[in-house]
Amino acid sequence: SKRQSEEGWFLEYGGPDIGYLSLAIDYLSKYYKKTKDAQVKKIVERSLNFIKYFVQPNLIAGGEYTSRNTEYLIPHGFELLSRTNEDAFFAASIVRKSLLSVGSFSSLFDDRYLTYVGYTWLQAFQDANPELDEKVEDTISEHFGRSFRKYFKESGLLVINDEDKHLIVNVMKGGAFRIFDKSSERTYSDSGILVNSENEWFTSGWLADFQGDVGEGSATVSGNMWKVPDKTLTPVSNILLRLFQMTLGRSTVVSLWIKERLRDLLITKTKPSSMRYNRSLHFNEVAGELLRVTDSVRDQKASISSFSVFAKDTHIYVPSSRYYVNMKGVRFQKTYSDPVNSVEVEWKIIKGADIVFDLK
Repeated sequence: SKRQSEEGWFLEYGGPDIGYLSLAIDYLSKYYKKTKDAQVKKIVERSLNFIKYFVQPNLIAGGEYTSRNTEYLIPHGFELLSRTNEDAFFAASIVRKSLLSVGSFSSLFDDRYLTYVGYTWLQAFQDANPELDEKVEDTISEHFGRSFRKYFKESGLLVINDEDKHLIVNVMKGGAFRIFDKSSERTYSDSGILVNSENEWFTSGWLADFQGDVGEGSATVSGNMWKVPDKTLTPVSNILLRLFQMTLGRSTVVSLWIKERLRDLLITKTKPSSMRYNRSLHFNEVAGELLRVTDSVRDQKASISSFSVFAKDTHIYVPSSRYYVNMKGVRFQKTYSDPVNSVEVEWKIIKGADIVFDLK
């Protein structure tokens, strides 16, 4: 329980991740089934109360607003606890319905990881709760049919569900968000601001401390742009790594130590730039407008040659979320033959329609 946030999540690369949290719930539920440990039950219940907010009406959980960008739910733990826990009952309903929805399962889970955890779907079938059989649709409709707003301050996650939309924003990840338009049944994803400066890429969508505020009708966030990690293995370094694995790497202690250092070097650690960004999000301030976003980036010198928003990007390497999928929607991108020192764009997501961009 010491490793669990009071909000119910476990630390994954600097914050909560929905796919990995569902895996933790799965393992802990199995353990509870065997031991009936009351402390474990409380831990799982906190996680279930957290995870239920991060499923959207299109049955997709997680995404670019989480720490590792995963979009799956491991099912067995939900089925095991659905007999006694309403949140597990809801999550199990989501998993069941998603299996019948074309494209919602296979395209969101890599084959490599399916070999690791595919058995959990078989276990979920074996331990299926018969009470769910006739209540899946009603359970899901009831959840998304009521309006709610929840702000998790420690993780920076804001969730808003009303009659028009389901919105999730992570203010600690540069205001990355995902919004579901209930009238058009369309999902819009944004991973934050992406900028090219002096042939290097920088993003606002990096988990970090921020300056900003979450209010009743808006949220603002500002901070430094972060360099997108781009380190790759050269043939020489690849050969050296293989030689290490065949010699000193055979030691469990040494190999685990090296793994942690390589993870920091290649994946989780990067550095802030001198560029500053600002993002303002406004919810339902104008009739028919689901979301209005104002983004700006400024540098001390004219270095910005490309600026883009409204893209589903993943800037951190996670095999179970960083693989090819067919992307829907076209990002907004502006390139400059002569680099500039600042860019500002306002964009609106219109109910039942599309997106309007206005470059300032």
